[in-house]
This record gives sequence, structure tokens and C-alpha cells, in this order.
Amino acid sequence: MRYDTPSFNGFSIAVAAGRNSLTTDPTKGDSKFYDVSLNYEETFGVTQVVAGLGMSQEDKSGGGKVERAIGSASVLFGNWVNVTMAAGEQKDGGKYTYGKPGHWTQFFSTGETAFGVHVYSSRDFLQKQTITGVIGDRGNFVGIGEVQKFDKMTLEAYASYRHYDLKADKAQFSDANVVLASVRAKF
Repeated sequence: MRYDTPSFNGFSIAVAAGRNSLTTDPTKGDSKFYDVSLNYEETFGVTQVVAGLGMSQEDKSGGGKVERAIGSASVLFGNWVNVTMAAGEQKDGGKYTYGKPGHWTQFFSTGETAFGVHVYSSRDFLQKQTITGVIGDRGNFVGIGEVQKFDKMTLEAYASYRHYDLKADKAQFSDANVVLASVRAKF
């Protein structure tokens, strides 16, 4: 169940509660979830701002609970420069930060072109994994991406490259390089 308040001066609140009834994992079947978020969306002249802060709690069916706090903000400036930042943390668990500066422009008459740089860092996401026994992990990725819009065909073409690395005190992992390309059609 979820309720979103009406927006007041750009601010709104969303609250939700539920049970995980879609999983096939018997240890999670009766877990209960509770979420609350404070959201903000406003335009100041030609600058658009969207942000949110949220907290969630999962009461596990076998006992124990998982608490998380997350936040993100995006700003699109009038000169077509944009910035996105996000961070999150799980109590007694991992934490992460993410940033993406970008720029929109119109190189071609077919539609807008967007470029972005992606930077991500995490710590201690694998510390509870009993299979690998990993403690003290540090993960990072850095990448670049591009989106080209084709307005008349309502298509978007996307390409990106990311370099991933994961280090841990008690395990070894290989770095990974990933190239993605796709096309999205809107109907």
C-alpha cells in the first residue's frame, strides 16, 4: 500500500508498507517492508531541480531487520548542463556514492544529444556474504555514456563504456570493462 501527498511548494511525502509476496525464496516470503520519502521538484526560471530522501526498513520473516537510507538530487541548468548525485547506506552494511555530470546539446537535426560521465564508489556491500567470506570490500566504476534522440521516429540510441573494479581484504576479483549499446522506442 502506498500514499503520496499532494505537492506543497515543490515538496511531497510518500509512505508505503507491504509484504514481499512475489518472491520464491521461502526465507523472504513474509518479510514486511516500510518506506518513507521526502521528494522535491521545482523549476527556477530555466533550471530544473528534482531531489529525494528516503528511508526503508525490512522486517525479515526469520527475525532481524534491514534499515536503509538513500538520497539523490538532479539539476538541469538552463545552459543544458546537468548534474546528478546519489548516496545510500545500509545500517550495519554497505554504503555508496554516485555522481554524473552531463551535457545536452543539439549536434544533429534528428534530435538532442546527451553526454555524461559516471562515477561510483561503494564500501562493505559484500561483508555479509557467507559464500566468499568477503570483509572490507571497496567497489568503484567510472564510465562515459551518450544518448542520441531521433525525434521523428521517437527513438533513442544509447552507448556507454564502464570500467569496474572490486577490491576486498580476503578475496580477489578481476576488473571488468563493459560496453553497452541499445535502442529504445517510445509508443
